[in-house]
This record gives sequence, structure tokens and C-alpha cells, in this order.
Amino acid sequence: MKRKTAQRNGSAILWAVLVMLMISLISAGIILVDRMYFMREQEENNRLQAKFYAESAIELVQSDICKEGTALTDGTDGTYTSMYVSAGNTAETFTISFPDAANWTCTVTVNHSVVNDSESDVNKKRLSGEIYLTAKVTRNTSGGGEKELSEVCAKLAVKNNIWQLIGFYHL
Repeated sequence: MKRKTAQRNGSAILWAVLVMLMISLISAGIILVDRMYFMREQEENNRLQAKFYAESAIELVQSDICKEGTALTDGTDGTYTSMYVSAGNTAETFTISFPDAANWTCTVTVNHSVVNDSESDVNKKRLSGEIYLTAKVTRNTSGGGEKELSEVCAKLAVKNNIWQLIGFYHL
């Protein structure tokens, strides 16, 4: 009789260990899936934040360009000239810094295409054609490389001798 009781006690312990092992495996699987969802959500938040940074950089450059040609209010003669607008068909790249994004870099490429390049008046050249703004946000990775997070484009055109934003394009 004692032998059957000992076998029952041994099998109960074995079942308890197997049940605990199965619970541990299921818990580990749930934790792994949860971690993947967390990382995916964090990447999506980074992409969305980068998109907002890129749009903000374009709006900063665009607001400076839209002042082009307006009268100066500091008492000097002349009109305001934006550093972003060239007098010819050029593309220049500028780095825009954001104080709360230490390891992120935002570069804005300003591509000014002048329609009438034969115009001799520099001010008329500067207020002609179209301007395409492209903002690209990248971040430094732990491996020493860069990862592109977002790229946003915008188009400016001249209407009534004033630069105006036509719209945003998300790439």
C-alpha cells in the first residue's frame, strides 16, 4: 500500500512541475509579443515626431521666404531678403536644430527654380519661379549610423509678387 502512495506523490509533483513549466513558457511568449508591440509603437511615435519636426522646419524656412520682398521695418531703405532664396537655379541644404531632439538631425534642401533665367534684375529673379522645400529628419543609431525617420516636401510659388505656400507632400 505504501508503494502506491509514493507513486501517487511522485506523479503529483511531476504534474505540478509540468504545469509550472507550461505557465512559464506561455508567460515568456506573452512578454515577447508585448515587447515587440512596444518597440513597434515606439518606432511609430518616432516617425510621427520626426514628421512634425520636418513640417516645423519647412514652416520656419517658408515663413522666412514669405517675408521676401516686404519692406524693412528697422529704418533702413530696401526690402527684406531671405537667405534661403537664391538668384538662380540652385539647391542649397541647411541644417535646422531643435532643442529637444539631441540625437536627431533635420536638414532642409531649398531648390529654387527660376523660370526666366535671362532676367538681368536680381530682385525679379529672386521673386520668380518655384521653390521646392525638402526636409529630412534622421537620428543617430547605436551602431554609429543614421536612420531616416521622415521626409516632407513643400512647394512655394509667387502670387502677386509674394511667395505663398502651395502645399505639403509627405514621402
